Amino acid sequence: MAAIRQSFMPIDLKHLLEQNKVDGTVLVQVNQSMEENNFMLSLAKEYDFIKGVVGWVDLQAENITAELSTLRQHKKLKGFRHIIQAEKDATFMLRPNFKRGIAALAAFNYTFDLLIFPHQLASVRILVSSFLNQRFVVDNLAKPYIKPA
Repeated sequence: MAAIRQSFMPIDLKHLLEQNKVDGTVLVQVNQSMEENNFMLSLAKEYDFIKGVVGWVDLQAENITAELSTLRQHKKLKGFRHIIQAEKDATFMLRPNFKRGIAALAAFNYTFDLLIFPHQLASVRILVSSFLNQRFVVDNLAKPYIKPA
C-alpha cells in the first residue's frame, strides 16, 4: 500500500493513458466534501481525458434538490457516492433522509456508487429494490472476503 499512499495528479497518468491507448478516465471522490468536488471538477475542465467525475453531496440535506440543480452545470459530473462502508450502522442507507437524497438523484440522471462491505449487501438489496429507475454502481465488488482466514 505504501506505493499508492501518495498524491497522483492527472499529469502523472497522461502518458500512461496514451501509451496504452486508453481514451479516458473517471475521477472518484475520496473525501466527503464540496471542496474535493470543486478540485476534481477543476481538473476535469483542465484535462480532456478526464471523462467524468463521481463526487459527493450530502444526500441527507434538506435542500438536496437545490444542491443537485446547482451542480448540474458541471457536464462531467456523472454521479455521487457516500462512504457507506465507514458507517457503523449497516442499515444507514435505509434512513428516510438518505433515501430522499437517492430519490433526488434519478431526476438529474446521476448515478450512485455504493462503497460498501459485504455485511452491508442485505441493506443494498433493499435500497436498490426501492429505486428501480436509479442507476447504482457497486464499487470494488463490495470488497468480498477473499483473503484466507
